[in-house]
Amino acid sequence: MKPSVVPKVYHGVGEVPVHDPTYKVKSTSILSLALLLILLFSPQIKAQEQIVFADSTTLSCPPWQGTLPKFSLTPQGVALHDLSPQRIHNKAALLHTPTLSGIHTWRGEISFHFAITSANTFVVLIAPLGAPRQENGYTTCRYAYLSGEKTGSIGLFEGNFSLGKDGIIQHKDKNADKPIVTSSANDAIRFTSPNLHHLAWHITYSGTEGWQLYLKKSLQPQQKFVYIGCDSTSLPPQDYTQGSFSGIALRYSLKNAQHFTLHRLLYSQKPLAANETPSPPTESIFAAFDFTPQSIRLITHSLVSIESADFNLQPSCGTLTPGIKGKTITLDLENPFKSGNYSLFVRGIKTLDGALAPSERIDFEISLPSDSIGLGKPDEEHLPQGHLLLSEVLPHPTAHAAEFVEVYNPTTHPIDIRDYALAVRSEGRRSKLYPLIVEKNHLIQPNEYRAITPWKRGLADYYHCSIDSLSEVEKLPALPNREGQIVLYSLRDSVVVEEMFYGPKIASRGEMSEGVSLERILFSRPALAPDNWHVARPEQGNATPGRPNSVRVECDLPIEEREGETLTPEQIAALTLYTLQDPANNATLTLYTLRGYRSAVVGRSATQAWCRALLRRELTQLYTLPPHTPYVVSIELTTTRHTKRYSFVVAP
Repeated sequence: MKPSVVPKVYHGVGEVPVHDPTYKVKSTSILSLALLLILLFSPQIKAQEQIVFADSTTLSCPPWQGTLPKFSLTPQGVALHDLSPQRIHNKAALLHTPTLSGIHTWRGEISFHFAITSANTFVVLIAPLGAPRQENGYTTCRYAYLSGEKTGSIGLFEGNFSLGKDGIIQHKDKNADKPIVTSSANDAIRFTSPNLHHLAWHITYSGTEGWQLYLKKSLQPQQKFVYIGCDSTSLPPQDYTQGSFSGIALRYSLKNAQHFTLHRLLYSQKPLAANETPSPPTESIFAAFDFTPQSIRLITHSLVSIESADFNLQPSCGTLTPGIKGKTITLDLENPFKSGNYSLFVRGIKTLDGALAPSERIDFEISLPSDSIGLGKPDEEHLPQGHLLLSEVLPHPTAHAAEFVEVYNPTTHPIDIRDYALAVRSEGRRSKLYPLIVEKNHLIQPNEYRAITPWKRGLADYYHCSIDSLSEVEKLPALPNREGQIVLYSLRDSVVVEEMFYGPKIASRGEMSEGVSLERILFSRPALAPDNWHVARPEQGNATPGRPNSVRVECDLPIEEREGETLTPEQIAALTLYTLQDPANNATLTLYTLRGYRSAVVGRSATQAWCRALLRRELTQLYTLPPHTPYVVSIELTTTRHTKRYSFVVAP
């Protein structure tokens, strides 16, 4: 008969050697006396407690609780050894109460011969998160626990457990459990093979980082832990008190009644030495990064949750509005990008089963052809030469018409439309090219507009335009109704000629709806400039396929040649900003009431700010004008050769 001795427990300030399952601890009177003296007279120096199971020991109660007859000790550790299991729904538990206070590090090692399923799994009760309470003869407490119940995925959770008189652990109110840190579906820490499995865990808690989880699938000391994640929102651990415990709870089938082994447990008051602490992964959760003039796109390797995520852009472009669809995280910017260097800080992204991804910093550079807020000077290096230009787009047609993309020939010679193709860009990747193959009227003459559509008859009838100004193609790339990026590609030169982006936050486009197109204001400015597009004017039928845009400004003409032309307020604002690019030119803006009283007179800089606000529909942010009160705006433009005055009415 074996002596009734508790498993070996090591106390001390240093790390003990990793247990070798082939090593047998031999009990001697001298060793026992020394261990007793340490336990009695050195409680103030003990910083950790390690329990190692060997074949020279047996389980006794106390300190062990649970279904002790269902376990036996082997040279490898304490093994599940249920001699009379039921066909299904078997349960076992091995529990004890650590003697240390202020535990902030937990380690353990187990082996099992089964694939984790709902019928065959384990729960490691790590630490109490509150005081135990008595309920109907059961001791109930909320715990941080390690579990493999998610069909192969291992994670750290918090939930309520009760210990009954029969030694069985009851998992209470599972629906109220909260994930702390869990491994995702594509993590290396998954146990779906029916072969022999091993698991070692390293769990820490600190006031700054919260819970941190590390796992590995081997018991070999040389194999490093895999960092799973951390979480600072869950409850902190509490000291073990009367009624609280740590240990293992098992659920197993008939054939797996002897296929589980617990090798060792370790509890420490402080983290292990730095060289023993596993390091977080360096791999990014993101597979790709992309941006548009007024948004950022992050494409992840797997599905994630951004419910508790935090995104911070420096320098700021105003409020970030995050959204997610599939593996694409979209961050809409309040204000469009300007040229410069940016840093995006991301933290708090979680996988769908709760694992916290590492915090990341993404550095990138924005190089725009011009200032995206104003109408800055065109950058000739970024403007295509001798090519067709994007002019108008209808991404959301009515049932009586069809999508169209309009191009314009700014050159002095005809251009063959068959030398071009269209595409869309999504998640940073360009779609396949759709060549503009037309049977008739394939030459676009100088200063001519041409709308490309898969249904020119419907377009001509609905918008009352000449059918000769339309070109029909078999298929266009699918244009998303709400947001998209269109690419004009030259097949002859194998280059992207232009791109334009449309979306809910483009600065000056107005409110886009079904059957309303987006028109380019200036062809002398890049198509990607967010404030170079505006919705077509309603008095022009909400679209102008195959004819001059209702919002276009011909800024290439000298101002003195504009006598007699009628411009919209947006066109006047665009013209003013374009003229003031030359420091030698000047402008004065005067506000009048409808009765003719002068309300304000501003100079050059304030006029520029006012025109930009008009294009962005933000007039009330400049002047304290009574809401919905009409005012007459008079802008006087002065160049070295000419002075011209424009007037119009606004109602902020």
